[in-house]
Amino acid sequence: MLSVLAFSVAVAVAQGSQVVLVALPEGRELGRWQLPAHPSGLFASPDGALWAPLAGDAGTAVLVPGQTPKFLEGRLVPLFFREADRLFAVCPGELRLLSNPERAEIARFPLPAGLDVRFAVASHDGRVVALLAGRANPELILVFPFDGGQNVQVRLPSSMVSGTVALGTSLVAVGAGRSLWLAPVGSPQGVSLELPGETVALAWGREERELFLLVSAPQAHLLRVKVPAKLARLKPPSLVWQASGRPRGMVASDEGQVVLDDQGVSLVSPKGKLLGSVPLAGGTALAVLPQRPQAESVPWSDTANP
Repeated sequence: MLSVLAFSVAVAVAQGSQVVLVALPEGRELGRWQLPAHPSGLFASPDGALWAPLAGDAGTAVLVPGQTPKFLEGRLVPLFFREADRLFAVCPGELRLLSNPERAEIARFPLPAGLDVRFAVASHDGRVVALLAGRANPELILVFPFDGGQNVQVRLPSSMVSGTVALGTSLVAVGAGRSLWLAPVGSPQGVSLELPGETVALAWGREERELFLLVSAPQAHLLRVKVPAKLARLKPPSLVWQASGRPRGMVASDEGQVVLDDQGVSLVSPKGKLLGSVPLAGGTALAVLPQRPQAESVPWSDTANP
C-alpha cells in the first residue's frame, strides 16, 4: 500500500475507461489504470482495494495501488462494511453475504418478491443493509442480517422514486429529487424537507450530528443539515460550499467531504473550506480509499473463484 495513504486522502475517480488515483489536498497523481470498459461505479474495500464493476460483460476489476488490475467474472456491486473478509451483494430475490476475496457464499437472506432495487448500502458495522426500491410506490427496505435476516419495509413519499441513501448507526436518510426524508433506523415515521436542488449524494458527518447533501442547482452545491435530538425540530439545510461544475458524486473522509463535479474533484472541510482540488474533466464516479487499511483479506478456503 502506498505510504501517502497515512497522510492524505487518496481518491479514485473513474474517467472514461480509466481510473485515476490522486492525493488530496496535495493534488498529486498516485496512479492510473486503463480498463477494458468504463466502470459503472467504484467501491473501496476496507483492505484498500478498489472494486470497479465494468459496463457490458467485461466483469469486475479489482484495483490495488501499485499493482496491475485483476478481473473477476461477472459484474458484482459489493456492499462493503468494516469486516474486510466479507461483503454483501444484492441478488435477484435475496441478499447474500460473501467471503472476500473468494466470493464464497456464507449466508443468504430472502427479500420481498418482485423487488426492484435502485440503490443499496450497508452500515459501517454490517448490522443493517438499506435497499431503495420501487418506481410507482417507492419504499425503503432495511435488512438486519445479524437478526436472522429480518427486514422492515418503509413506504416513502411518492416523489422519492429514484435517489440515494445515507445509512448511519441510528439514523437513515433518503434523498430523491428535491426531497429529503430522515428517520430513526427501523422506524416507519420520518420527517421530510424540501431542498433547493436535485439530490445527488448524501453523507453523514461525525457522530451523525449533521448530514451533508450534494445537490444540483444546477451547479454543485454542498449543503449541511444539523440533526437535532428531536427530528421534528429539523431545520432546512444551509449552504456550505459550491463549485462551478455540475455534481457527480460525494464521499465522506476523515478530513471532510470529497466532491466530484464534471470539472474535477475537491476536498471540502465540514465548515466549507476548500482544502484542495484536482482538475479531472469528465469524472463519473469516485471512491475514497481507507486511510488506515486493514490487513489484506485471507481466503476462507484453498479454492477461490477466478
